[in-house]
Amino acid sequence: MVSDKFTTLIVRLAKFTNSAVDPLDKRYLYLATSIQKPHAGQGAFAKENVPPSTVFSLSSGLFLDADELKQTMRMQHLHNAVHKIRPTDPRALAKWKYRQSHSVCKLTIDLPPEYEDHLAYNATLGHKVNHSFLPTTHYHTIDSARFGPINSVRTFGIGGVDAGEEFWVNYHYKLDKDLPWYTRAFRDFAEEHPDLANNYLRSFGMKSLEDLPSPSDNVDN
Repeated sequence: MVSDKFTTLIVRLAKFTNSAVDPLDKRYLYLATSIQKPHAGQGAFAKENVPPSTVFSLSSGLFLDADELKQTMRMQHLHNAVHKIRPTDPRALAKWKYRQSHSVCKLTIDLPPEYEDHLAYNATLGHKVNHSFLPTTHYHTIDSARFGPINSVRTFGIGGVDAGEEFWVNYHYKLDKDLPWYTRAFRDFAEEHPDLANNYLRSFGMKSLEDLPSPSDNVDN
């Protein structure tokens, strides 16, 4: 059974469905097809030159405590089992692809798949910033006047992002996660930047690319 508190959170998120675009998003970014292929879909691009150390977008959604997160995951796992959806299936990945932790409040921010499209949810657009192992931005917690303590996306202290460039952020997923597109992206990164990749592997307690999950050739994600 879905708790009353969880239902309240769903209703609260729905209220933002037709919200005005956040002023940061309106000023700093626009959405277009990502230059990453084939999995990325939409990406966030700079409308103007964005200076270093600039918060240019927020990332909001449902704020779930530990119990609500467990309940959400149980419901999703049950749905996957009933419909025989594999964990690496894009339909399964869509259920948690925009889920992120909130380091200050110890909560999880979740954006369900039905709100992925900006026409369905546009209160914040930080979730549209795609992953790269060579990021130009990073996640940063701020106290927003509109949302309270929330995750934001900010350019690094050295080097901004020029107008027309796509923003990139490192999702910092675990490298042993069964996530084919992420593993492929890291292998591509390692091919071009072997020294950086080796340092990255060591930070996860891995010695070489052999420690990564085996490539999946039959999953398009």
